[in-house]
Amino acid sequence: MVGDRDEVKQALHERARWYRWGLIAFAIGVVACAAGFILGDGRTGDAATAAGVLAGVGFAVMLAGLILSAWHHPSRSRQIGERAQTKRDRLQAERSRMLWTFPLIGLALLGLAFEAARDIQAEGPSLMACLRLGVPVLYAWLVVLMVLGWDNYSVTNKRFLDDELTRVFRAQALKAGFVVLMAGTTVTLGVMVLWPQAGVMAMIIALTAGAATAGFRFAWLDREANQSDAAGDDE
Repeated sequence: MVGDRDEVKQALHERARWYRWGLIAFAIGVVACAAGFILGDGRTGDAATAAGVLAGVGFAVMLAGLILSAWHHPSRSRQIGERAQTKRDRLQAERSRMLWTFPLIGLALLGLAFEAARDIQAEGPSLMACLRLGVPVLYAWLVVLMVLGWDNYSVTNKRFLDDELTRVFRAQALKAGFVVLMAGTTVTLGVMVLWPQAGVMAMIIALTAGAATAGFRFAWLDREANQSDAAGDDE
């Protein structure tokens, strides 16, 4: 995503700055160390001691600069950036797959809920029938939590899955889901007036459809963004 990529670029820029400082420290250390050896050549007493201190400090600065520049070398920085981007892409792709899959499962479980509603109307409520009736609703809630970024997967990987573009997708997805939910609830109200026994099933369908719309919309927007990025990279 755009925000995450900007963070990676900023981190790489910071590493490049430290790499330059490391080179500067290394150069200063080399000069100081060489100066210490040259000035100390053939000298005795305090002059030799001062030259030795200069050479020692120069060697320490040179060593620190070498370590700093090696740690922040551009090749290593690129590898770190690529690994971060790879993990980010993998996590976002996994989230998109779940947002395609879970709404489909919820819609498929509507048949199970329909059978449970029929059993409840015929034989009265039972624990198993109520559980079967509520399964699509639970999947609907799971999809909504994923879109909001409140599920465990999103919270654990928030640093990779929460950026400005994701927030835009989230707002658009929730808007689409809310419209479908309002329309479905309105239709459900009419169903409950005309056919009260079908009202429960109509409500479950409205909840499932609203959540599925939000999940599908988010996954679709993410897919379109990835295709646009891929087209831009090819150019």
